[in-house]
Amino acid sequence: MAGLPMTGFMNFLSQMYEQLPVITPVGFVTADGEFLEREELNAQQQEWIHTYEILNYCGMVDLFDEARPMFCFHEEDE
Repeated sequence: MAGLPMTGFMNFLSQMYEQLPVITPVGFVTADGEFLEREELNAQQQEWIHTYEILNYCGMVDLFDEARPMFCFHEEDE
């Protein structure tokens, strides 16, 4: 909304929000407002969640700074 640059992770979250706008410990709300438990998600929704989990893990445990570009602004982004 503010037109500020976004990191790769922010871009990913923005795209995922269009498919799964709500993620809770007990389930998910889809873009059409349906509440689903994990096992009820379709293959595409499962892939979004899987990628989300991997990125969250990499953001917390990036031992070799390999994931850093996904979570940081680059000089050319500013």
